[in-house]
Order: sequence, then C-alpha cells, then structure tokens
Amino acid sequence: MTPLSRHAPWLALLALALSSLGGGACTERGDDPPDTTDGGNEVVSLELDPAEAELLSADGSMPTVTLRAFARTVQGERVEVSPESWTLSHDRIGAIDEHGTFTASGRAGGAVQVTARVPGVIAPVVGHATIRVRLTLSVPLDPTVPPTVPDRFDTLPEVEEPFESPALLYPLEGARMPNNVGAPELQWEPFAQAGDAFRVVIETPHAMVRAYAYDDGRTFRASYPIDRNTWRVVADSALGEEVTLRVDRIPSGGSEVVRGTPVTVWLSEDGVFGTVYYWQVRVDPQGSDVLRLDAASGTRQSVFGTESGGCVGCHALSHDGRQLSATLDSRAVQWTTAVVDTTSASAPPPDVMGPFTPAYHFMAFSPDATRILASRPLAPATRDVTALFLLDGATGAEIAATGLPTGQAGYPTWSPDGARVAWMDGGSDGPSGTRNATRILVSEVGEGDAFGASSVVHEGASLASAPEGGSTDSRPTWSPDSRFLAFAHGTSSVSSVQFDAEPPTASLYLASRDGGTPIRLVRGMGEGGPVDAFWPVFSPFVTEERDGSRLFWLAFYSRQDFGNARAGTAGTSRRQLWVMAIDPEAAERGEDPSSPPYWLTGQDTHADDIAALWAPTSCRGRDESCSTSSECCSGECAAADPSMPDVLTCRPPTVCRRSGESCEDASDCCGGLECNLGVCGYVPPI
Repeated sequence: MTPLSRHAPWLALLALALSSLGGGACTERGDDPPDTTDGGNEVVSLELDPAEAELLSADGSMPTVTLRAFARTVQGERVEVSPESWTLSHDRIGAIDEHGTFTASGRAGGAVQVTARVPGVIAPVVGHATIRVRLTLSVPLDPTVPPTVPDRFDTLPEVEEPFESPALLYPLEGARMPNNVGAPELQWEPFAQAGDAFRVVIETPHAMVRAYAYDDGRTFRASYPIDRNTWRVVADSALGEEVTLRVDRIPSGGSEVVRGTPVTVWLSEDGVFGTVYYWQVRVDPQGSDVLRLDAASGTRQSVFGTESGGCVGCHALSHDGRQLSATLDSRAVQWTTAVVDTTSASAPPPDVMGPFTPAYHFMAFSPDATRILASRPLAPATRDVTALFLLDGATGAEIAATGLPTGQAGYPTWSPDGARVAWMDGGSDGPSGTRNATRILVSEVGEGDAFGASSVVHEGASLASAPEGGSTDSRPTWSPDSRFLAFAHGTSSVSSVQFDAEPPTASLYLASRDGGTPIRLVRGMGEGGPVDAFWPVFSPFVTEERDGSRLFWLAFYSRQDFGNARAGTAGTSRRQLWVMAIDPEAAERGEDPSSPPYWLTGQDTHADDIAALWAPTSCRGRDESCSTSSECCSGECAAADPSMPDVLTCRPPTVCRRSGESCEDASDCCGGLECNLGVCGYVPPI
C-alpha cells in the first residue's frame, strides 16, 4: 500500500470536513475565512476498537492484538482512519507498531494505555484503549525434581490441612519491599520426610508463577531461592501492588495436595538503589571487615580484605558515598582511623586522609564534605570517654568550633540538607558503648564553624518502662528530608554482651527533629525484633507510589530469626541486616509509620552482619584516573590519548546508561533520563 492510498480514508474525511465549511474551502478575495474555532473541526473524537483487550502470555509467548481507529464527526459519522502515531504509557509489558499491532513481551504482565493520534483541522485528536496482559510462567524443573511432580500437583485433589501444610517463615507477612529488591529465598518450616514434593505459587494481579522443589533427603533446605530472572518477571508485573506467595505440599507417598497458607507482601512502585556498607564480624576464622553490598542486586565484596585476626569497624560515609572512614587495628600497635576512597576497586582502597592517632570513633560528614563532626576519646587512656570535635574535610585537622557539647557525647550525624547536626549526649560511643541515661540533641549549623544552642529531641530516661527497658538513647539517623530522626533506645548503645551481663535490649523509634512523643516502630522491627533492634540508618533514596505517597527506607540489624535453621539463621541469634519501609505521612499523624521488614539480600548467614550505612553508589567522574571500568560512573575506563595508553581516565559512555545504572550527569543516560544520586532515571520526590 502506498503512503497516499494508506491515508485515503483520512483524505476523504478531510474533504468532507472542508466541504462542510459552507461554500467550499475557498473564499472570494476580501471575504473573511470561515470561523473554525467552534465546530470548524469536523472530528470530535477518536475511538479505538477494541477499547479494552486482554491477552494471555504463557511461558514467554508473545500474543498480539491489532487495534483499529475510528473518527467521529460532528454529523455523527464513524469513519475508519489511519493514525499518524501509536504510543504506549510504558513499554514494560510490550510494544506497538505503526499499524496499531500490540505485541506482548512475554516478560511481564500488567495493564498499559494505548494512545492513537490523528491530525485535526485545529489540533490533534487522540483516542485511548487499555490492554491487559495476564502472564503465566512455569519455571523449568531443577534436576533434583522428578519430572512427574508437576503432573501430580495438577491431577491430585487439594485439601486444607493446617498441620500438614508448609508454614512460610520468610518473607514476612505484610512486608513492603522496593520493586528492585534482590530475589528472596522462600523458607518454610522443614518436614523431616524425604520424598516430599513442593509447589511454589507466586501470584500478582497480572501474573502467576509456578515452581517446584523436592526433598531428596540429603541437601534439601526447606527453601526455594527464586532466580533473578523469575523474580524480575514477578516484580515487573507488580509495581505498587501485592504479591501472594504460598508453598503447597504432597507428602511422600501421599495422594493429596496440601495447600499452603499464603503470605502477602507488597512491592513498591519504585526501586531503591545505592550501596550498603556494613560491618561483618566472623568467628571462624576470627576477624572483621567492612563489606559493601549492592542494595538492589545483593552482590557483596570486601572493602579492606582483612585477614584472620584483623579488625575494621566504626565506619562512616560521606553523603556522596565517595569517602569512607574506618578504624583499624592492622597499621600500628594502637587503633588508627583512616578515610579511604570508596571509588577505588583495590582492597584495601587508598587513603584520602589519615591515618589519625588517636583514633576517631565515628565521623559525620557535612553534605559537601568540607567539614566533619567526629567523636574521639578525650585522652588515649580513656577510650570509653568520648567527646565531639570538628575537622577540616580536606585535611582532617581539628578546627576550633563554638557550640559543641563539652561533656560526653557520641554518634554524631549531619542532616542531608546540611542545616543541622544531631548526636547522643551524656555517654560514650567507645567500643563498649554506654549504658548511661542519654538523650538525643539537635543543633543548627551556623556560619563560621559555629553551632547553635542545642535542643532536646528525646530523653532516654522517659522510656525506662518501655518493653526494651533502659534509659539509653543512641545512634540517631536523619530521614532523607531532614525532618525526622530515627534512633535506638534500650539498655545499651551496643548489642555485644559485656562479660556476664544480660544481653542488651533495644528498640527503634522515630521522632520529629523538633521533639515531641517518639513513635515506636513496632511493625518494622519484625516479629522477633521489637526488643532486639539496633543501629538504624536511613537510605538516601525515596520511593514515590502511584497514589502520590512517599516511602523512606530504614535499615537496622537484629538477632531475630531469618527463615529456618537450614537456609537461614533460626536458633542462632546471629545478627543480620533488615530494612523497613517508613510512611512519613503516617508519622505526621502520630501512627506507627513502619511496615514489616525484609532481609537485605546478599548477606552471609554464617556471620554477624551489623552496622549498616547507606549511600549512593560511589564512582569516579570524567577525566578522573581509573584502573577498571567499574570505578567510573560512565562504566568506561580508557586512555584519552592513544599515544599514552597507560594513562587511563574515566571517559564518556560509548553506550548510553540505562535506568538504574550509574551516571555522572544526565548526558550519560539514555532517552533523556535524569541523573540523581548517581543513578539514571531516579527522580527524587523530595
């Protein structure tokens, strides 16, 4: 069909519209043209047929539907036309061509709006349709699963037997997760019966995934690790929606399918990015290190590469994630503190400042990294009596400052907007922490290295009768909008057991920076964590949901059970990192703003993973020196001058960076995506 003949119906309609203007399209010389502002355009609407369509995609199939466009005129005529463009509200579930044929991708289910556009006499006229894709996926069988298992689940009768059905232990009922969270591992209460078969069913409003597991009597962990690609199908089919998971069981030799009890979680509309730096404490071999973990993929690596017997801890990050301070015992007889370059791929990374002796315990960088509020012992022999000092962000030299506390203080933190600092007052943040009655104070940052009069956010003694007991407030952390502070309260500022003392208890609270009654984050600490939750830290990333609400994300660590004893940590009291969603609007109403947490994917369940810090992914900008492409925001490390092939610098990307990938500025990103906090496509809602 030629371009002209393809638009013949539209040309006929246009001729009809022109002839209706009265006396034809032309006017005699000197006559005013006809008034077309009211009714001069004959096309009043554009209708698409079908207006709604449903497609079923099974195991990756790519079904299609072809839409037709019909224009309606003032006279009520309905004429088929060929739109000049067909567009989709998003490309997550399929694509549409110039003929109006929509093809499902086979990788996600959901709904999409189609918009067709035709030229009008005055303005373009558009029409809309909705296409819904329902996706089903049967995950290929693992070699350990007998090939007859799926058929048995399809043909045997199903029964409800609560005492015989697998009880899901992870994920937690009601948990909220970012859409791009790493694939979880489903875990349930083990059945000590080889030959049991299991069917995992995962449902969203637009997709159903089925997978199978089998207890071989040897290596079975009563769990099902969802692979990354399968979880991506689930997540892409459930943006801002619920996901229901259950595990059905056929007992060994059984003739019925015992349906499992479903667990419902919720996936955010948006994703959370960045890097989580945390302290890992190992027993065999004994030692500790700072590890970095990608908050989305769950991949982890050592920062310092400490060997057995070595120890690194008391770490802190700059707001841009490019500098990490840590206290080490491997450089001298006494502890030292160094600030290292996190953009380096080497382990250990090179120093930016230090080493400082005596060691600083904790550092709080100003947002522009020109100043550091740090804690250190008042004297080398009194490492458990600490105070606050101001440092130059470029050299680490101590600077005279006014307004800082003169007594014991620790755990400083600088607000993201740079306007305030907060700290624990009345106790020390040394290795043994403090069991003193402490409080959280806030001070405004003034000009000329001056801090304003401090105000009390919360007095720890006021919660002495809370379930966790104690009078110690500690480890404040600022929300991304700098309006709230989360903090820990309990019997100690640290979780380690001192000598023959009782294990410390702690809970997490949220308070306005202006003070008032704090809110205990009961739901967010999980079923086993309300008196065993320590060291909260906010992510700098905020998710915005389709209803316009926002969620903050708060990491913490707890000894609560993760899953079962085979695949998780049940019964070990091992400390692990968890993340809860925080709804700031609920906090403003005085309600518990937290949701049940999710376990941060990628941790080592055989080690204690504690003390998380969350920052944008650190990377190097253009023209900065590099040794590998992974160090560069652009993902490109190369020689700028062919005559000097050994001089490598970060170069502009040869292929644009996609949504979720690192960037230096918007020019790195594809399709006009924004670059914020080093991530293409992230648009902060604050």
